[in-house]
Amino acid sequence: MTIPIHLFGAYCILFKTPPTMNSIKWNLLNCHFWISFVDVIISLLTTPYLLIPTLSGYPLGILKTLGVGANEQVFFAMSTLGTLGVSMIHLFEARLLSFLDHRHWWRKVRVPWFVSHYVYGLVFITPVYLSAPDQQTAQKLILQQFSCIPDYIQVNSIFVFALDTTIPMITFIFSFCSLALEIFFSTVITKFVLDQQMTKNVSRNTMKMQRKFQRALYFQINKNSQTDLIQVIIPYCTEFNYLDTSEFQSLFLHFFGFIAIPIHILGAYCILFKTPPAMNSVKWVLLNFHLWSCFLDFALSWLTTPYVIFPALAGYPLGVLKTLGIGVGEQILFIMATVGVLLVAMVLIFETRLLVLFDFQHWWRRIRIPWFILDHIVAIVYFIPLYNRIPDQSILKDIIILRVKCVPVYVDMNSMYLFSNVKVVPTTVVSLIMAFYMYQVLIFTFLTAWFLNKQMKRSISENTIKMQKKFLIALVLQMVIPALILVMPAGYLVFSAWCNFHFQYFNNICLIIISSHGFSTTIAMLHIHAPYREFLLGGSRFRTRFRSEKNNSVRDMITTRVTRI
Repeated sequence: MTIPIHLFGAYCILFKTPPTMNSIKWNLLNCHFWISFVDVIISLLTTPYLLIPTLSGYPLGILKTLGVGANEQVFFAMSTLGTLGVSMIHLFEARLLSFLDHRHWWRKVRVPWFVSHYVYGLVFITPVYLSAPDQQTAQKLILQQFSCIPDYIQVNSIFVFALDTTIPMITFIFSFCSLALEIFFSTVITKFVLDQQMTKNVSRNTMKMQRKFQRALYFQINKNSQTDLIQVIIPYCTEFNYLDTSEFQSLFLHFFGFIAIPIHILGAYCILFKTPPAMNSVKWVLLNFHLWSCFLDFALSWLTTPYVIFPALAGYPLGVLKTLGIGVGEQILFIMATVGVLLVAMVLIFETRLLVLFDFQHWWRRIRIPWFILDHIVAIVYFIPLYNRIPDQSILKDIIILRVKCVPVYVDMNSMYLFSNVKVVPTTVVSLIMAFYMYQVLIFTFLTAWFLNKQMKRSISENTIKMQKKFLIALVLQMVIPALILVMPAGYLVFSAWCNFHFQYFNNICLIIISSHGFSTTIAMLHIHAPYREFLLGGSRFRTRFRSEKNNSVRDMITTRVTRI
């Protein structure tokens, strides 16, 4: 019954698309075709009967009647899903392309880029396809995981796609995250270009229509993506490896936290004693951010040492604070407040960089202290409402079984602590607080770049302006590189919570990566900022050049202050 709806949708795209949407008409039809084809594959051609939580099942569709093997049907269905994902990226890219100049460099590389994407979409499942196990042995192992075999299961027809879930899950998660990131970046860049159009002779109604169209595309794809997600719940009730255990989590976090201490001390030393005069304006706020980054690492690796159970929002600490008798809820509140203050410290770096360009009588200087007091208060208290909503711990085991399907043998249920029995509220609060501070960083960065461009028209030397811009870019990279490192583990944990699948060794590894944020930030700082990098490399050439330019740099900075707006 969905076929007439699909045909009607294709008709609307072909014959009812207005001229304002012609730039993406064929891309929209391409995406619609693959969405419809996925429906046909699942409902008619393969009709899969899945035996979740195992990666097994058997087909009941037309392809089975035609004698096509189960493994080939899985490959066909997954390749189609991969191509659908690429068509979604293509749709958003085509929307962006309509705003780019005809000589833009992207037009030269986009065809090879999408050829490689479509090839990947067709073959990404090949490693899993080629590693399909021997079916006689695999069927026996799969059937042992069921306490009883229901009469309605066709045992002789069962096909085991994989026994080890590691390769399939890594493949799916990597592909899904890559898809989401490319769509996100295309959307952000399109919005940026639209905002730039506002400064040109484009009517407000046109811009409003373009933005509404962009939002419509986003919601269309987002809805399809949510519909296509399949909940996968993998219980590790009796089988596990050392990476699943709290002992591994504790030992690794303690060890990593210990070896990171010299790097943190080196970073603090470079800020205090190797910061050149040109960077003095942000020296102390840079040290403040560095100390909070190091403290967050220390809090996660030594003080709390969290062992979390996703998709259930539960877990228990293994660190020093537990030994001192501090409650689990208080430890969670402590960590989240530390994250909040770290975000404020990041904002303060970019605000201070902007402040040196302002006149001494500028209105911002009068309100910045109350503003940052408010920022710090929000950072400390934003998690208190969630702390006060912590559920009754007597329902803990029921929630664990509901989310993970069984209690794994490596979990200490007596120490387990359930932070929340709903996912929407914690996710929303954390997302809002992150957005609140990230928008401040973006605003201060944009204003700094704008003021530096204005300084180019004044009597400031071009070398000074160039140095200031390079320093701003270095600050941005120092924040962005560690943030990108955190995208994958944080995205996995959110995806796990929302889609209800459980891999404890992935949970542990994600927490290890997140707890190394301060370490990676320090490494990025020492590598990106030239004075610190040259010091670590024994840069005598840099020191000679720096002495010769020191007076000029100081003189230019004084001139900058005199001519500030």
